[in-house]
Amino acid sequence: QKEANEFLVQHASTDAAWSTSLALVADDPSNPPDVQYFGANMMYGKVKGDWGKLPEPHRGPFVQAVSGALTTLLQRPASVLAARRLCMVMAATSVRSGGEATDALVQQALDFAQRGFASGAVEGVTLALEIQAAVADEVGDQRYDVKTALACALVPRIVEVLATSERVLEASVGGNQSSLAGLRSAALHAALAWLRMDSGGGGGCVLSPGQLAQSRRGLVVGALEAMAAEDSAVADAAAEFFIAVVQPGAPESSPAEEAAAINGVVRGLLSHGERILGRNDPVATEDLARNVCKVATALCERDANAAAGAPAWDATGSTASLHGGEFLSLTETVLRLAESHERPVMEAAADYFLMLNTVPTSQRHPSAGEPLFRRLAAACLRRAELPADFTSWEEADEDRDTFVRFREQILADLLDNCQAQMRSGYLAEVCGALGTAASWQRAEACVFATRVVASQLRRDILEPSSPGHGAAGPDAEAERSSAMLEQLLGTVGEAGRAAAAAGDAGFAAIAGSNAFGSHPVVVESTARMIGAYAPWLGGTQRGHARQETVIMYLLCALRVPAAFRHASHAFRSVCARCAKRLNDANTVTSLLDSVQKTLPAAPPKAAESSDGKKDDDDDRSAVIEGIARVIASMPDPTAAAEFAKRLPPPPPAPGRGR
Repeated sequence: QKEANEFLVQHASTDAAWSTSLALVADDPSNPPDVQYFGANMMYGKVKGDWGKLPEPHRGPFVQAVSGALTTLLQRPASVLAARRLCMVMAATSVRSGGEATDALVQQALDFAQRGFASGAVEGVTLALEIQAAVADEVGDQRYDVKTALACALVPRIVEVLATSERVLEASVGGNQSSLAGLRSAALHAALAWLRMDSGGGGGCVLSPGQLAQSRRGLVVGALEAMAAEDSAVADAAAEFFIAVVQPGAPESSPAEEAAAINGVVRGLLSHGERILGRNDPVATEDLARNVCKVATALCERDANAAAGAPAWDATGSTASLHGGEFLSLTETVLRLAESHERPVMEAAADYFLMLNTVPTSQRHPSAGEPLFRRLAAACLRRAELPADFTSWEEADEDRDTFVRFREQILADLLDNCQAQMRSGYLAEVCGALGTAASWQRAEACVFATRVVASQLRRDILEPSSPGHGAAGPDAEAERSSAMLEQLLGTVGEAGRAAAAAGDAGFAAIAGSNAFGSHPVVVESTARMIGAYAPWLGGTQRGHARQETVIMYLLCALRVPAAFRHASHAFRSVCARCAKRLNDANTVTSLLDSVQKTLPAAPPKAAESSDGKKDDDDDRSAVIEGIARVIASMPDPTAAAEFAKRLPPPPPAPGRGR
């Protein structure tokens, strides 16, 4: 086989490969479909690499031979892959022969389509769509000057070319069982390939939504209906079509025409949304819901002000709503889809809400502010929960990396935006959910939701806004958040105190009475949260009141193998931030005694934590460093030196043995 492959590779570089490839694609019993595909693929590579070496007198007959083989193969369903490759060969030869030859191939494709529609022969329409797509793709692969020249020659025919795709999609509108229904994916691909044939090189589509709706309205209507196709390839192609079409970049028609076109797309999405929500079947409708959210996000990226209900400004300077209330209805629909479906839909909807939050709150419709983000926060909290049957990542059906990436990137961004809108109401919502949590998974999700907004909350509390706000302004909001943090970490401290009093039983003794000791994963997540709020513990009076019991919690968490890594790092952070309040002799003595009892003789077995990370470092060094920071801050150098002698020896560096 190796020798055969080497021979074929060598043969493909010879002049004989032109005739060999033609012989292999011939309609001959000795050429099964896989051989025909091999021949077509050899031919395509030959055209791409050696077309310029083929003598001019041989080019015309070669193209005619390929065209004849293509027409024949289209009648053979088993040879469809070879036929598609031959369409690419035809496109490659025409593009390399210049604008006139390419235009002639485009006209040939239109003729194929016309005859196919007239006779009901699907094969002719298939050939037309494949050639149209192949020409556009081949033009896009050329160097800039060639691509620009070809695009300038072809773009004037775009409306004529799009008629083929329009007719295919129109044939299936309203649930008609047309023989052309199976060509919808190819039609959408061909249409989008031509719309992306940008002669200016600036990206985007050739036609704006308004121009497309004016010239080929049936294509837009058919593509909207195709989003709900049972065939996922068709549905995904329709979503990709609209995502590209609504992006800015093309020269636009009048504002009214553009707004009307966008409103038409919005109405189509709203219709799909009603259908999805009416079925009340999240599993069956997940794909459509995801695609609706993807297209809606593209619309929001195009005009976040409209999505937020902000007024549009006309040329006279007065407000003029070009989108009415439909865009606000779309915002509500996207939220309801995210609320009622699982992670893939939330992932698709995430950027919609992030873009929405780029519009100043004062300019939004009231419904697009705090009320919307309060509901979004509740939905995110549900999606943040670990599976109900979770025991460990090794046994879970859930993919750890996927789950962690979703939580730490997508949900973290969304919740940060929710907190910015809700202010102190965010912690009130999360703490309320924690107080009613019926499972440790729910409690852990609440802890996660508290941690991921720590950076924003710390800025609110530790970096007060400029003066001039009233009593209920941002500083008052920050104070309310700080009070809730004090209460929350007070409950954490109670868990730490109770676990310490339980001796060897630790958190297991309070698993049923305090959420923060309900499961090792919750302990791990709580330790990580404490580390995130170390600056608050060291920088506020309310934080000072919680230092002692929070440290007690972390010391107990060091005895939980799953929590050891985050507990040790959080212990170091808290000690560093709170050193000057912990550096009296009695406290240092207590810390040293506790660490000597708690710190294991060997690090816990390296295990993957809930954040998906595996750390080969010896995390015991973080605990020792934390106490060392406290000792170093002691005002009496002599006492500090004596206490330093009691520090456990640093663990050996990785790789040197333990």
